[in-house]
This record gives sequence, C-alpha cells and structure tokens, in this order.
Amino acid sequence: MKTKLLFRLVGGFVCAFFLSLIAGKTIGQSPVNQATLTAILEGNQVFIQEKQAKLKDTARRNQQVRTGMARAELTFDNKAIARLSKNTRFTVGECGVQLQQGTALISGTSACTRGVTAAVRGTTYLLTVNDNGTEEYEVLEGAVDFSKTSQEDPHKWSMDGGDRCILEPDRKGVIREKLSRGEYTRRLRGWLFAVLKRMKNASIG
Repeated sequence: MKTKLLFRLVGGFVCAFFLSLIAGKTIGQSPVNQATLTAILEGNQVFIQEKQAKLKDTARRNQQVRTGMARAELTFDNKAIARLSKNTRFTVGECGVQLQQGTALISGTSACTRGVTAAVRGTTYLLTVNDNGTEEYEVLEGAVDFSKTSQEDPHKWSMDGGDRCILEPDRKGVIREKLSRGEYTRRLRGWLFAVLKRMKNASIG
C-alpha cells in the first residue's frame, strides 16, 4: 500500500516537473534550425564547433555542441529543450538532436542516433549513447515512435512513459523493458533533478 502511494506521489511530481519545464511555451514539432545555449553548469567546458561557448551563443544547423566537464541546457528555435550531461556531443540536424555521445534529456523535439530515429508526441525522454556503442532510450513522459535508421532492417515500435529500450552495438536486436519503480525514482534523484534549481538560477530566462 505504501509502495503504491509512493509511486503515485512520484508520478505526480514528475508530471508537475514536466509541466513546469514547458510552462509558458508552445512546443512545436516544426523543423529545428538552431539551438541557443541557455544554461552552463559545473564548469565552462561547453563548445560549439570546438570553440568555447558562452550563454546566448547559438549553434546552427549541422553544427556540433559538445560538453566536457560541464552540463548545459539549450533551447531550440521551436521552443524545445535539451539538457546535456557531461561528456556529451550532438549535432543540430534535420532530425532535431543528432546524439553522438553521452546523455541528453530532450523535451519537445525529435532526435536520432546512429541506429534509431525517435519521433515524439508530447514527450520528455532520456537518450544515451555509451562509449561501447550501446544506445539506451527511456521515455519519462508522453510517447515516442522509434524506427531503425538501417534500410535493411526498417523495424518500428512505440514506447510510452516508463518504457526503456536498449540497442546493442551490432544494432541487430532491440531489448524492450519497463523501468522498475526503483529505477524510475532514481531518475528523479539523478542529475536531471539535482541540477534543476541551479539551471533555473543560471538560465537567461
């Protein structure tokens, strides 16, 4: 009984957080052409095209954003948001966020990796590309339609909040599973929520 109550409270907290994340903004699914740096945390190692970046700097289509020992938040021209963990690389591209390395929290825009394209429907999700080539996708809210980028294996599937899938380096198989309650709670206590207050303080609004 207590466990069910805790899970409901956690779920309510998540919904409140995501609503606050997009409050006052209309997040569209229009094409992404640029991303503006709206927060830098825990260091200054944020780069656009390998040049040191600062708040309000803009990465345009086909330009790469990279974090070293720092975290960052970017706001796209369609009002979507991406929050980058340390040691993360992505390119502003036709699919939205083209993630090459690291972990990104993405809200309101599509994304792709070497192996998969993610089309969103009012979604906030975590996307990770590990050093060994394994790709992980965790949907925290909303729904995501996934499709493999390989024309030889045009596999498609959908995921809802609380779902996770893992794509191995050979990209031949997709492991699909549910996040456990413990994992779900840990996501709330991880870097995503730990830096929220500091991100708000550092944000340019």
